[in-house]
Amino acid sequence: MVHEGHRKHGDHGGERVIVEYSGAGAQSPRPFTADGPWEAQWEADGAFFMLSLHDAQGRLVELLGNAAPAAPGAAYFGRAGTYALQISGTGAWRVRVVAVE
Repeated sequence: MVHEGHRKHGDHGGERVIVEYSGAGAQSPRPFTADGPWEAQWEADGAFFMLSLHDAQGRLVELLGNAAPAAPGAAYFGRAGTYALQISGTGAWRVRVVAVE
């Protein structure tokens, strides 16, 4: 389950966290809006993890991460806008979107 209660707007370890999700399995959390360049950072357990980026209309923009077995990673995206993530994994995962200055 995605914990929308973990949604943060503020500083976290020197980085401005735009949104944070955690869960297991497949999730399609609510869209987020970035006002400039950003980076997705993730930690994942299990045999597989995939993270894809979609625009506000649900169209695939880019595959941000794909790992078997699941592993931590990060992906930079240089454009502002409203986006949605599709998150899929066989174990627990945590995804943070942080502003890049």
